[in-house]
Amino acid sequence: MVHPLSSRCAKRGYATRRIITKFEDLPEDYEDQEGLEFRSRPLSDAETLKIFGKGIDADVANRILSILQGRRVAGTLADPDTPSFISTYEHIAQTTAMQWLRENVPVDEVQNAGLRAEQELAELEDEIITDSTRAGLYRPNSQIHDTGKGMFTKGKQSVYGDSVLDRLRDANRARDALEEEEKKKREAQAAEVAQNSGTLETVGDTGKVELRSKGQSPWVKYHTERAQLTAIETPPEMTKFQRLFPASIFVLTILGLCFTLPFLYTPPRNKDRLFPDLPPAAATVLGIVAANFVVYMLWHFPPFWRIGNKYFMTSAGIPNALSLLGNVFSHQTFKHFGANMLVLFIVGTRLHDEVGRANFLSIYFGTGVLASLTSLTSYVVRNSFVSCTLGASGAVGGVIGAYLWLRRDQPMRIFFMPEDSKFYIPAWFPLFIIIAMEIGAMSRWNKSPVTMDHWAHLGGYFSGMGAAEVVRMRRNMRQRREAERKKNMSFSDRMKEGRF
Repeated sequence: MVHPLSSRCAKRGYATRRIITKFEDLPEDYEDQEGLEFRSRPLSDAETLKIFGKGIDADVANRILSILQGRRVAGTLADPDTPSFISTYEHIAQTTAMQWLRENVPVDEVQNAGLRAEQELAELEDEIITDSTRAGLYRPNSQIHDTGKGMFTKGKQSVYGDSVLDRLRDANRARDALEEEEKKKREAQAAEVAQNSGTLETVGDTGKVELRSKGQSPWVKYHTERAQLTAIETPPEMTKFQRLFPASIFVLTILGLCFTLPFLYTPPRNKDRLFPDLPPAAATVLGIVAANFVVYMLWHFPPFWRIGNKYFMTSAGIPNALSLLGNVFSHQTFKHFGANMLVLFIVGTRLHDEVGRANFLSIYFGTGVLASLTSLTSYVVRNSFVSCTLGASGAVGGVIGAYLWLRRDQPMRIFFMPEDSKFYIPAWFPLFIIIAMEIGAMSRWNKSPVTMDHWAHLGGYFSGMGAAEVVRMRRNMRQRREAERKKNMSFSDRMKEGRF
């Protein structure tokens, strides 16, 4: 997956949709990560070079501009990114993009931010009123007055109507009354327990709601600054060979280890396994899922951001060879993590049963680093140094490619067809459909927003097909050796094996 703040350009139909500049005109399905059109046509390569300079391609530039334009209209520019772990290059690109937008696309950012604040205030009011009404302490179209003795009385509604702040204040009072009542109940219960079983810790009042914008604590800010990949403003001057050579050597080393692992690995006896009652396939795949989950949780721990940016996120600006393996276990959103792990468990357990643990691990790690190298190469060739990529999608694609290609001649039943249906398709057909969809999504004529690293996916699918060929070749070699061994067996050997 491409980092959400620096992903490839969302290729929408720029010429067919109007430019939105007012908060009230936002579409209902608007999301910050999809952004809005900022002009009738996207920036060309020449315009991108003129505005941003070297190190960013037109796709990435248009994507950043569309996201920032959306935030200007939605009034979310002041919202901090959570978590904050983007590279220095992305900060610089965003600053340049914001300056260009403010000069070329007029938007009243202050007014839009104010309208958004009013909307959030109204939503908060509705939530409080709903809770208070449910508790029976507040009724709509009524006025609640404080008697000064902890009691509230309902009076007539003002002839001028109640403002938002009036309704919110009344709802807050009703909520406070509810909390006070609950607090008294807790204290009464605590006193009763104390008489029977000793002291009980006092429950604090933590139900207050503060109307203030979300900020960034000094602790988070400190680790955000430390998480920057480099303090320089431009990527170091390096040739394409210098950027790719260390990564290529690292990938070749991993592939060598993956190639030899099946020859060295001996499956443990069932009684020696850590989870003997769990099928080996499930144990292996769940182990990988657990490793991915640990990294996902670490991305939400600020001190990890510096390490994560270096070893668990691949950047073409400053390529780190180890990150090609680290990013295979790296996800920053639960949606990304959940989607990859679900597919991995469904397809991975089947592939594991087909090829065994050693071959499965070799396929996962081997195709994962090859997919990462494919992605890195695509960005280096295009001189695009802003985007950062991460995710197990490449390795999952390798597992899918290996499983379907290994069974390419076997029939597959369409999932919505009945069990007794005689209509089948070969296993290679859905694989080719998936590859065709990835290639189509990469096309500049595609109109859907793109936030995925399609080059990494393609690298995974094709390397998975190659891994399936290696497994098939080894399987055929073992079968030939076994057939030759049986052919040359002596009579006594046949007797020992029960063959006559």
